[in-house]
Amino acid sequence: METQNSMSPSRPIMVIVQMQSTHISQDELYTITLTLVNKTRQESGCIDYNCYKNIDDDSVMEVILFESADAHQAHMSSPHVLAFLDKHQSLNLQYAVQRVNYLPVIV
Repeated sequence: METQNSMSPSRPIMVIVQMQSTHISQDELYTITLTLVNKTRQESGCIDYNCYKNIDDDSVMEVILFESADAHQAHMSSPHVLAFLDKHQSLNLQYAVQRVNYLPVIV
């Protein structure tokens, strides 16, 4: 039986990533984050990907909808994500990541 807090490998999940850097501006962080958009959207397990600038602080937020937890895991191992992390390691990026079961509200 699946509990409320468990992730099903076959259920869609939404990943919310909030990033900040003490070394670059929000605009610069947003610009480099946008380099992930097209390649991520082309992944077979990606349903949707959007990137936003937070108006309350200097963070950037990514909201990515994946077909499954397995698709998210594949994304994290993809060449473009690994290259992004390697290339921008010196930026001292701080991440807050939330993974939630995607349960759309149908009215």
